[in-house]
Amino acid sequence: MRQTRAGIVAMLSLVIAGVGSLFVSVGGAAPVVAAPAPVRLVGGDAAATAAAVSRSGWTSSSEAVVVSATSWTDALAAVSLGLPILLVSRDDVPAATSVELQRLGVRRVWVVGGTGAIGTGVRSDLRSGGVALNEIAGGDRYETAAKLASAMSSSTTDVVVASGESWADAASIAAWAAMRHTPIYLTRRDSLPAASGAARNARRAIVVGGASVVSDAVADSLPDPVRLFGNDRYDTNAAVVRWATGAGAGWGRPVLAPGTSPMDALVAGPYAATRSSSVVLTPPDRMPVSAQQVFVEHAAEVQSLAAVGGPVQVGDGAISDGVAAVESADLVGWVNGVRAANGAGNPLVRDHDLSERAFSYAVTLAFQGRLSHQTPSCGSWGENVGVGSSAREVFDAWAGSSSHQRVMQMASGSRVGTGVFTSNDGRRWVVLDVCG
Repeated sequence: MRQTRAGIVAMLSLVIAGVGSLFVSVGGAAPVVAAPAPVRLVGGDAAATAAAVSRSGWTSSSEAVVVSATSWTDALAAVSLGLPILLVSRDDVPAATSVELQRLGVRRVWVVGGTGAIGTGVRSDLRSGGVALNEIAGGDRYETAAKLASAMSSSTTDVVVASGESWADAASIAAWAAMRHTPIYLTRRDSLPAASGAARNARRAIVVGGASVVSDAVADSLPDPVRLFGNDRYDTNAAVVRWATGAGAGWGRPVLAPGTSPMDALVAGPYAATRSSSVVLTPPDRMPVSAQQVFVEHAAEVQSLAAVGGPVQVGDGAISDGVAAVESADLVGWVNGVRAANGAGNPLVRDHDLSERAFSYAVTLAFQGRLSHQTPSCGSWGENVGVGSSAREVFDAWAGSSSHQRVMQMASGSRVGTGVFTSNDGRRWVVLDVCG
């Protein structure tokens, strides 16, 4: 399994960097075979991107969701249905949406939003395509979400409560909600709307966002509230992803989505659910520290990576940052190749706590702008630090140093912490801790 995943990451790095070679040799070990690059799902506009996401996630579906391409408020609660989300304008069904409905074999469409968002002509066009409509609309976004929750066949006694005044928090928990068909209720900051009052009948409320978006008074009025939040939308997203991972979501096939483009991020939620993984939000240019940390924590689990949106929404730099974070686990395989080639004893095993420490120190090095070593954290200990355009480049530099070779080949070594952090200038700061 390690060599297969290492091959995946090796090829991901090569494709993004534009390097021509398809094989990488590790310390005299056999070369690892290349594997597919990350998948970017994008179309010419938001509707075409949503259709591309649907094509990737579903071979067929008897049901789908249709929302207005300009009304993210209607999509907020619809993600919990776990169905493909397709987009229309008020007066037109885009060709990409029509083709995708036919390809899926849809027989029932959840039309979420009133006639001000999706006109009667569009509804007639959908019916003429041979589908039945389940129309969900309320007097405002809060009532629409509540009606959708009431219409759902929920398999849990949980509810999600998120801000109806911003979209990123609901997008962060969308994949988990879609996997469990957990309804999402929307709230104002300082008061739970009457329409959302049914949320108080649940066994437990998952509150997404800090007190600046959902006040303590609102959270405390909910049953057994679990609040997930951070300093900004990206930190909140990381908190949600960590929590969701412990609550049934996986990390094998995460989905990158833009933190600045609501429709792309929201259609990514049900798609990530089909991959039993989470949505990781990122700015366009570089992946935030909190997201990189989550990738490093779960690097050994990642088998593939998808991104929703074009380079303007999720840039190549952000994707390559995710790949570099995943490489932090592959460092272990590269080091073990050196150990095996030199008869250094048992292979090292990546340690979660040591890897958190290694990542934290890589961040410190990046912000201080120079390499240095720190106080040993265990009795028998060695540390390599380096910076370069890729983790592989840093490793190859280490392999040419006798002192670094001694660290990698420590006879007493048994555990290893590895962390890779990408700074805003695109450099990879790499830390390897070997402990006995």
